[in-house]
Amino acid sequence: MTGNPRHGSPRITRNEQWGFDKYEWPSGLALFLYDDGRVKLERLDSAVAVESVNTYSSGKERGSAHVVARFNDNGESPG
Repeated sequence: MTGNPRHGSPRITRNEQWGFDKYEWPSGLALFLYDDGRVKLERLDSAVAVESVNTYSSGKERGSAHVVARFNDNGESPG
């Protein structure tokens, strides 16, 4: 990677009580990585729309999965 990350560098904290690492960007976007494999995304004062959820089975290459979500800053549902 060249230069600084476009969205800034996250502040990383650990919550032992609830078992997660939290990555929080300057925009207010936060990613929670739980010890049991769950993942949570949040952004305060926003609404979210899930655009796609995909799971690809393994074949000649490794399988993968992803979720694409979009946050709207003003709290109204993204279109």
